[in-house]
This record gives sequence, C-alpha cells and structure tokens, in this order.
Amino acid sequence: MTSRDRDSIRIIKDLINTNNLSDLQEYYEQLQSSENTVNWQYIYQSAYIHACLKQRRSIVEWLTSLFEEFDPILKIAMRHLFSYGRHLERRHNPYLKGEREKMNIGHTG
Repeated sequence: MTSRDRDSIRIIKDLINTNNLSDLQEYYEQLQSSENTVNWQYIYQSAYIHACLKQRRSIVEWLTSLFEEFDPILKIAMRHLFSYGRHLERRHNPYLKGEREKMNIGHTG
C-alpha cells in the first residue's frame, strides 16, 4: 500500500465519519480521473467496511452501486464483502444490539 492509498483511505474515512456523501462522491471522481494509480480494491473494501461499521446507510448503498462498474474478476474477488458488511451493520446497530441483550437475559454461556 502506498502513501497515496493511506491518504485516500484517511480522507474517505473522515468523509464517512461526517456522513458526507456528496464530498465522498466528488473525491471518488477525483480518484478515478487522477493519473496516479491507487489500489482501488483495497480502498473500496476499507471504505465499505467503515461505512457499515458507522451505520452510514446512504454511503453503503452508493458504494454498493459502484460494484456494478467493476470488472468481472474483481466482482468475484469482492463478492464476500457484502455479506460481511451486512453482518457488521446488524452487529453494530444500537437498536438490534439492545434487542440481542434482552434476548440473552437469563442465558448462561
């Protein structure tokens, strides 16, 4: 991973933290039009997982829509990401977390 990749991930995570979809889309366009290459697969995975963890539904949906633009080999390689992302969303959802805790009352492990 290059320093440009790390910088891109940091910027993208900051935009996700502030739930700033429009600036994220603009930054994505800048990355795509840039002559400097970045490891888009790694950046995309990092962004998608971070958006799921932060419960940024509109960003997750937008990132999911980008998946259709990927080449077939990359789609196969990254297909697992979506089921993992859904798992993270459910696991870190405060409402669902409270419901799971209520269901586990009285249960011993």
